[in-house]
Amino acid sequence: GGPCAAGAMRRADARAVASPFATHNEQCVAALADAREPNNLYCTFCYSFFDCCLAELLQVLYNADAKTCSGLCGYIQNNLYSSLCTDLCDTVGFALFVSYLEKADTDPIHMCVKFNACSANNCTSKSCVDIDRVAVVPRLAKLGSVVTIQVNVTVHTPTGTGETLVSVTTPDNHVIHLSQLAAGGFAPPAAPTPPPPTP
Repeated sequence: GGPCAAGAMRRADARAVASPFATHNEQCVAALADAREPNNLYCTFCYSFFDCCLAELLQVLYNADAKTCSGLCGYIQNNLYSSLCTDLCDTVGFALFVSYLEKADTDPIHMCVKFNACSANNCTSKSCVDIDRVAVVPRLAKLGSVVTIQVNVTVHTPTGTGETLVSVTTPDNHVIHLSQLAAGGFAPPAAPTPPPPTP
């Protein structure tokens, strides 16, 4: 099927919208945007929006006479991102939305936590997650070979939304950063279910 029609998204709705991550936007997904319970899909969508469009929004603020949420977000060419922008802006109001955009710390995750689209990291212990082992297979490889990086971790305390980052230094001293959003964060393994009592 073709792209889903995406009107203005509202947090209280469970509405079919086109996934911005599906090939050609042809796969519809349910964006359950409940303001009281962030979910991984809405978080990922929010992260992608700010990662893509934050600089564009700031340019509009500085160079255009946008005074309303729809006026500001209407400058975004992507209809899905424009709808999400309007939704987030309407939720907090235009003045507060603009103040968030103008803060020095405009990391996409932090922005989405402010709008309750992603979950906050409330872990305060010294060791929320331990990196136990990092393995690269194969350890030596020819140019153009596929290399697998495996990281084993132990999660002690649930984390909020975060990001994994791997930095690779090439033989000619170029650094490549590989990052991936962990929308749901990390959680300890579930406790095993106790066996039923013996009759």
